[in-house]
Amino acid sequence: MALDAITRFRNASSPVKLWCNEKIAEPDGNLNVTCIRPYAGDFPYDGDLVILGADTMVGHWYRHESFKSVTLIHLDPTQTAFFQAMHLLTQAGTRPVGVIYANRKIKQLIGLDGHILFD
Repeated sequence: MALDAITRFRNASSPVKLWCNEKIAEPDGNLNVTCIRPYAGDFPYDGDLVILGADTMVGHWYRHESFKSVTLIHLDPTQTAFFQAMHLLTQAGTRPVGVIYANRKIKQLIGLDGHILFD
């Protein structure tokens, strides 16, 4: 499911750069995913930030950058992970964060507004 979501963003009209917390095996070798290494200065810092999965680690770099928008794609029906991620991403309610749910069932379990990725 995550690769389907990544493919949708890669086909967007504006440039997309993919980041992750650790090196991943790329099935077709051309996703060009960059590993976040904050102490080396390698991290996203502007544009539209899309977090794929509430368990994605967001470090200190997130607080100091200027993203045009922040969106969380929530893949897991676990409420705890979702609310912890939203607390961090909204910076305790001071930054708006859009939510996209992987499917209708997850949206119903969480019970908050947001779009549905796969209906």
